[in-house]
Amino acid sequence: MFEHLAKDITGARIQWWIILGLFLLAGTLGVVGYSIAYPPTAGTFSGPWWSNVFNNLYRTLLLFTMNTEAETTDFKLATHIARFLAPAATFSALAKILIHAAYSRAVLKRLRWGEQHIIVVGLGDLGQSIAGYYAGLGRKVV
Repeated sequence: MFEHLAKDITGARIQWWIILGLFLLAGTLGVVGYSIAYPPTAGTFSGPWWSNVFNNLYRTLLLFTMNTEAETTDFKLATHIARFLAPAATFSALAKILIHAAYSRAVLKRLRWGEQHIIVVGLGDLGQSIAGYYAGLGRKVV
């Protein structure tokens, strides 16, 4: 009944790592692209050197909310890629959270009405071997 949960947990962890990678890639490309598009102005006092870095970081964070500035700046390829990756990462994380919540709720409802199942707490080596043993005997393992 619930033998697939161990595979689902491993798959979910991989999916979260992929989403984290999308966030990091989009953030890095955004900062690099905006740093190229908005270099520090030489010869004028525009504040400390880190002011430009924080401005570009802020512009990058706006990419994740799809609230970018409508400017005629010549964006580089890195910025264009980040403009699509950032919302994709945001929507992927949101979809993953909603799907996980719905799936968890469905599993709990199935457990409420299920009978004669064995609950194994912990997914370490011992928990997996116990679950495998009872699943091999044909018992429902949660």
